[in-house]
Amino acid sequence: MSISSIFAIHLNDVARMRWRDVWIFQRVYSFSLFSSSTTDKLAFNTVDNGYLKLDRVRIPRANMAMKFSTVARDGTYSRADGAKRELSYFTMLQMRFHMVHGSAKTLSKAATIAVRYSAIRLQGLSATAPHGEVRVLDYQSQQHRVLPRVAESFAIFATSHVYNAFCTQATAMVDTSPDSIDATSLAMAHAISCALKVAASELCTRGIEICRRACGGHGYLQSSGLPELGGFAAQFVTAEGENYVISQQTTRTLLKLVGAYRMGVALPPSLEIFHALDGPLPKLSATDYEALFRYRFLSLLHQFDATAAAYPSPDVAIQTNLIESHHLALCYGKYVLVHEFAAAVESLSRATKPIAVALFELFCVTQLQEDLGDFMALVQLPTSARASLHARLTHLLDAVRPHAVALVDAFDHSDVSLNSTLGRADGNVYDALMQSSLLYASDAVPGFTEYLQPLRRLHASSRL
Repeated sequence: MSISSIFAIHLNDVARMRWRDVWIFQRVYSFSLFSSSTTDKLAFNTVDNGYLKLDRVRIPRANMAMKFSTVARDGTYSRADGAKRELSYFTMLQMRFHMVHGSAKTLSKAATIAVRYSAIRLQGLSATAPHGEVRVLDYQSQQHRVLPRVAESFAIFATSHVYNAFCTQATAMVDTSPDSIDATSLAMAHAISCALKVAASELCTRGIEICRRACGGHGYLQSSGLPELGGFAAQFVTAEGENYVISQQTTRTLLKLVGAYRMGVALPPSLEIFHALDGPLPKLSATDYEALFRYRFLSLLHQFDATAAAYPSPDVAIQTNLIESHHLALCYGKYVLVHEFAAAVESLSRATKPIAVALFELFCVTQLQEDLGDFMALVQLPTSARASLHARLTHLLDAVRPHAVALVDAFDHSDVSLNSTLGRADGNVYDALMQSSLLYASDAVPGFTEYLQPLRRLHASSRL
């Protein structure tokens, strides 16, 4: 087949000027090209997505990225000598850690809006002071909805800072001396990035919806900023691997590392927890937060490893037990969040530590309550823990409430970035709502008053 020279095509949606990209390929004589934009998305429409249909197009070997894998002239695929497979997904690893940070940032915006609005809005009479209205944030039910979202934001932020720093260091090593990269550490980082992406994005999307509901009818307004945040955050669940799909990567890597551990292979310090994998469960109380999440994860991993032994390969075991695989990855992600949050709190000064400890406990207690069945079944948490966890929760809500506004102010989101009538830093919520409503002073479409309204009046007075 005759092939012409390499050339570039600029794809332009000229009519709408929505997107542009450059594609380089070899043209064959029987060639067709069709491109277009996709429809609008739930949100994040500042980035356009399109599709391109190519028919009979050949990519020259000179234009292939073949640093770690090669394709011979006869079409044979092979891995480059000495290439570390883990480096091939390094950019995806970076992107997932960035998405963890994005989840923290987006959730913290929703928490900021909900806390500020709840601190301003008065609704209902006090049972102890019948002539005074109650701030919505002083209701225990409202605290239960919005304050754990503040704690979740801090937990995800603390964890993302650790692993973004790891990515920065690893990137420098890849650029200067890729041979010095430890493949086991990189594989572990891949498993963690997938697990954290799952856990953080699930907490984020759920938390934003809780904050929206906590703001009542005003939270349903586009001007509140919450619907846009919810739509924006939804991408984190899907992008770079939908959560139920990408969780398989975590399970696969964990099984491989467990196998290496059992064979006596030296593992990085982050995997020292594997030493407790086959040992007896210690007796834990409801306040042994980090240990509870660690042993919950290890128990699930031990069970899945035993299950996988009955299958021909780990891949078959994972595909046959996808529900358990996803749960394992999610629980691992939550353990990493608890572990890194605890380490971050421990490093704080004496002045800052008390409120940070309260936030850490609030995060752990709410997660324990939500997954209480897991902890009772897997780490033998006694049934009496249910009452003690509830008592601890109410105490923590009381402790965090006076600091709630200051805590969300610490996220340092400007009014411009929040783009919310409810989350204004100056508290002028209702003035902002009125001003935004004036933008829609007339609901009539052009021509309604001149043409359609007279026809409707005529029809209303007709005897037909």
